[in-house]
Amino acid sequence: MTITDINKILSQLAENPTRENILDFSFALLQWMNIEPNPAEGGRNKPQLLSPQTQKLKDFLATAPQTVQPQLYRISADNQNIRVRFSVLKKLKKEYISQLVDNDPGLGSYQSFVKGLTQVTGTTFIPTQPYFIHFVTTPDYDKLVLIFNQGEQKRIVSFRNRLTNTQYNKIIQLWQGIGTKSKPEIADLLWKSLDIKEVNKEFYKQIKERFDALINILSEPEFSGLNDNNIQNIKKQFAVRFLGRYIFCWFLKEKDEIIPHSLIGSHEIKKFKEAGKSFYHERLLKLFFGTLNTLVSNRNWLKAEPADTKSRFEKIPYLNGGLFDNNNPEDQLFNSLQFNINDWLINFVEILESYDFTIDESSSQYQQVAVDPEMLGRIFENLQAKPK
Repeated sequence: MTITDINKILSQLAENPTRENILDFSFALLQWMNIEPNPAEGGRNKPQLLSPQTQKLKDFLATAPQTVQPQLYRISADNQNIRVRFSVLKKLKKEYISQLVDNDPGLGSYQSFVKGLTQVTGTTFIPTQPYFIHFVTTPDYDKLVLIFNQGEQKRIVSFRNRLTNTQYNKIIQLWQGIGTKSKPEIADLLWKSLDIKEVNKEFYKQIKERFDALINILSEPEFSGLNDNNIQNIKKQFAVRFLGRYIFCWFLKEKDEIIPHSLIGSHEIKKFKEAGKSFYHERLLKLFFGTLNTLVSNRNWLKAEPADTKSRFEKIPYLNGGLFDNNNPEDQLFNSLQFNINDWLINFVEILESYDFTIDESSSQYQQVAVDPEMLGRIFENLQAKPK
């Protein structure tokens, strides 16, 4: 088993999100981590059904279609330093995750036992309880979420579509063969592997590269009479605003799909490219200014659109804020230029698609290894800053 193999299995899950495929990906991770799975039956690893310890967790778990049993399983074999549970929650909400991690294993987990003991005695002790890892999905089976905890603190990482650069080059690398290590080593290594600072650092690096590339490809036929400093400043202001708007729309996509992925995903941009159309002029200007900056009652342009386009736009709300105001000089200028950035957009959006986004800002108690809304402010601030 290699990281490339794991990535291929994850890609297969993206193409066909089923319970069988997400279990295949789960067992591939176990093999990589050198955690012995449950004994195979009929040539296939099989999860072992467990009974939820609380009624609330039972209510939060999705039921299996045929047996109607709450989907809580153990997928690792007995007598190991790591125990892995697999569950299907109805929703990936903080309350549901806390009930699963904090209340169901309770003091039977290594993390909870050590935390309680050191608080009382201040001594070092290695208990017999296994280290718990939770593999979680939803009835959509489109991604696998791994939850790690130290007492009440949680770090969460999601896998879908394909491994991100950080997952491929850093996180997964550190997990190789971890099942053979001692429980203190396991706890320390897994916790440190999910440092969100690494994700933010990698994400910003890639966004900065796309920012620089956008400035370089913007055409300049209307810039006559301006000095070089003014030209560069106009380009920079446009690029910063544009990146902020698109990433903000990406967060709206995560929030109950306020903006459908089909409107702004890379697959849609490729269709515009194949048709020889500018995605920026024919889709994004309508989204940014004709929709997000226009009252629903005033969106007269939508009446002439095909039914499929109407259905995707009609539920997008009007945002009474300044981000999509197009009265600034750089928007007025660039909206009139006939530049085509389809290729740039495809590359940029594929970067967004390779990361997990969350609408919940991280805290010391609950950290998702994902891009959170706070990152948008950092991008604005850092890209606007003058180079030293």
